[in-house]
Amino acid sequence: MRAAPAFMLKGDKAAQKMASLQANTDQAQLAANMKAEEEEAKPQIPSQMVLRVEDLQSFYLSPYLSCAECNGITFINSEMLQKALIADIGGDSGGLLLEALPECAGCGRTYAYHIGAKDLSALIASNKRELAKKKARELAASILMQRRMRGVFARGEYARRQAAKHLFKRLLNRGATIIQTQYRGRLGRREGVAEASLAWIKNAHQKLLKLSLVNRFGLRKVFWFKSKSELKLLFLDYKLLCERLGNEPPVWSLEWNVGEIARRIYKLQCAYATRIQKIFRGLLGRNFIRLYRRERARLWRIQAAGTFIIQRTYRGWWSRMEYRRHREKVAKNKYMDLYMADQNLKKANARKSEQRRKLMQRYKKQRKEEVAAKYTGKSPFGAENGHKMKAFSLTEYGDNKVDVLTNQWTRQQKQEKFDQQKHVSDKFARIEYVRNKGKQFQPFETYFKPETQKRREEFMARIESLKERFSVIGPGKDWRDLINK
Repeated sequence: MRAAPAFMLKGDKAAQKMASLQANTDQAQLAANMKAEEEEAKPQIPSQMVLRVEDLQSFYLSPYLSCAECNGITFINSEMLQKALIADIGGDSGGLLLEALPECAGCGRTYAYHIGAKDLSALIASNKRELAKKKARELAASILMQRRMRGVFARGEYARRQAAKHLFKRLLNRGATIIQTQYRGRLGRREGVAEASLAWIKNAHQKLLKLSLVNRFGLRKVFWFKSKSELKLLFLDYKLLCERLGNEPPVWSLEWNVGEIARRIYKLQCAYATRIQKIFRGLLGRNFIRLYRRERARLWRIQAAGTFIIQRTYRGWWSRMEYRRHREKVAKNKYMDLYMADQNLKKANARKSEQRRKLMQRYKKQRKEEVAAKYTGKSPFGAENGHKMKAFSLTEYGDNKVDVLTNQWTRQQKQEKFDQQKHVSDKFARIEYVRNKGKQFQPFETYFKPETQKRREEFMARIESLKERFSVIGPGKDWRDLINK
């Protein structure tokens, strides 16, 4: 539901008076005037409040509304009004929610409704005339206001433009001053550089001036004056000299020329000064280094005297400890090698014994099987030229396991014999090599002495074992035992 019109919601005094004047009866007009006076004394009603039946009697007098803008008639729903009146008669507090008025079919507005079906042509015509007069007054007032405001704006714009013009002139003067300052500063700096260059040339040696006037390849050519009067005036005032020479050369050319000559003289002075400084600093440096090395050697000898003793003591202690550790390591490795060799020998003997045991066991078993086969007639008698085992192996009861084990045993015995012969040949070759080296150079005998001594001890130990083995006196005895007796 839409909101009620403004004059119904807010209690507009003018709208209510207009509605009361257009009532059909005196009673309705009187009620409208009373209602307007009451509304003036009461506060404004919010848009969400409920209208009372007493209020409805002032407004809902007819289901028709006339528009004061287009003189159109609009129908409204009066059923809700009847329900509210019936509820009020029954004793209940009758009321009606605000109803949204429909828009006018002619102009689409809702603020100019009049209660009842009426002809409002005269009111519309009078309103139009009043509106035209009002518009004419408003137009004249707006023209006057526009004229006054345009005058204000024009004076403000004129003042702004005058201020901008004054500021522009100040800026031009300031820019011109800056440009003149920069240009005069540049001319002054050029003149100062030229004067300083002339002073540098005047104080320089004639040989340097002569070398700087040489025009070399890759450098711009320079010139110089030969007349004494020209040179005197040049050092006094070079601009006056250019004027008297008819501006030949011009001032800027002369300024660049003296600047270039002064630069060359400065470079030559720097080169000669560098050469002198280099020679002198080299002399000082060599003398200093000579004295420094001499003093450093003296201090080093003083410091090294005690350091050598400490180092010698420490290195001796360290060498003894290293020798002890090395000797222990060599002894451990030696005993470990002996132990491993002994263990390997034991394992080889055990493996050899086990292999021989298996071979003999297998041979005995096969021999028993061959005898049993021969007695039972499974193996032919006298086959294979009397080779009983070979004949038995060819039958379905025999096999070649004994032959395989015998071949393995034979190969192993041959390999052991070959290794032993190779060890003996290598040993004799080493003995021959050591003997030849000792014959060729005497110090080799001392070098190989531990090896020969060890080999001699092994040989004597072997001889002693042979003597005990083949002695007629008895095992474990010696000829010294007979003498002691």
